[in-house]
Amino acid sequence: MAVDANTGKLIESFGDTGKVDLSQDLGRDPRSVSVNVNSPGVIYKDLIILGSTGATPGHIRAYDVRTGKLRWIFHTIPHPGEFVMTRGPRMHGRLRMVPTHGPV
Repeated sequence: MAVDANTGKLIESFGDTGKVDLSQDLGRDPRSVSVNVNSPGVIYKDLIILGSTGATPGHIRAYDVRTGKLRWIFHTIPHPGEFVMTRGPRMHGRLRMVPTHGPV
């Protein structure tokens, strides 16, 4: 929710009439998911970055703090064609990005 600090009213231009429904944009029927945010989001520049628990896929999402629009999503279980961090043989603990061909 975005609330005007002076009036206590929702800021109608933010999200959908002042609110962002976190059950949206998960790649699942919003009626079938339960989203719980049990820690505050992290603010970085003009983004609020949120994780969630519950009956959700565990994606990490970033929303624009001014508009409420989804700016990016990180799939904790990569979708086909996405990249994943991995340690390769003889890489001395360094990480590298490799494409996936399905869930890892």
